[in-house]
Amino acid sequence: MGLRIGIVTIQGAVDKHRRALERLGAEVSPVLRKEDLERLDGLVLPGGESTTISMGLERHGLFEPIQAFAAGGGRVLGTCAGAILLARESRNHPVRTLGLLDAVDRYPPTAIRLWYLRKHYRSPLEFSEEALEDAANTLDRLWSFRRRARDVFGEADDDALGRFRSAMEDDLNTAEALAVLFETVAEGNRRFDAGEDAASLVATYDEMVAILGLEEPAIHLGDIADELAGLAGRSGLEAEGDAGDIIEALIAAREQARRDQDFETSDAVRDGLAALGVVLEDTADGTRWHRR
Repeated sequence: MGLRIGIVTIQGAVDKHRRALERLGAEVSPVLRKEDLERLDGLVLPGGESTTISMGLERHGLFEPIQAFAAGGGRVLGTCAGAILLARESRNHPVRTLGLLDAVDRYPPTAIRLWYLRKHYRSPLEFSEEALEDAANTLDRLWSFRRRARDVFGEADDDALGRFRSAMEDDLNTAEALAVLFETVAEGNRRFDAGEDAASLVATYDEMVAILGLEEPAIHLGDIADELAGLAGRSGLEAEGDAGDIIEALIAAREQARRDQDFETSDAVRDGLAALGVVLEDTADGTRWHRR
């Protein structure tokens, strides 16, 4: 006997999911009551409209039973709107969710977006912790390129941008579009390393990541301002200016300590900033920082 899979039948592509599961040898049954969850191996929440499905789950008293089913080891798959309802919260339009999917608590939401974009939307996606970890690391490398050029502006490279747009217009081929973005970043880094002008590639990068929704979030430091001031005081500095100014002063103090071979002090500054989520990157062009 195959796996026993239930499908929540409130709304969505129920028949398509049923046929696909039956082709795989599963024994499929509808779920509209908590009793329908008994003896199931897995559950599917198909796509549809998340608000409507959420209201239906509440009306049929299924929220707590599904949560208990998952807590007891039952596997739950959500597609499209179903995936939204698995999340801990829905930020764009508030609906009650099941709170079963915690990926956004452990990985930046933009990294999850990049993971999706790496495959054509018609191609299957294979979820794994390793894939999300790799997406997060890749995203940080992309952002690191832009951090090298905080004050660099120019006109976009027509050839690279043209290839990027062609890929996006080819049935939304995001995988190919990302390949153009990665090529742009690699060439931009090469130019920076060689002391050459990379302004056009920086501008191209900005346009691409804006279209893909992969921009690095704006840095906010207000929640750690007091801790930064305390770290500055312990490092013998006056906490002057805003939080960003304090970080720059701490970096300068660390550089001086390294020149004086006072590695205990330089390590204390680095570790103190890291504890607050401020990461230092030592490069040939000096020390850059960003917030994790």
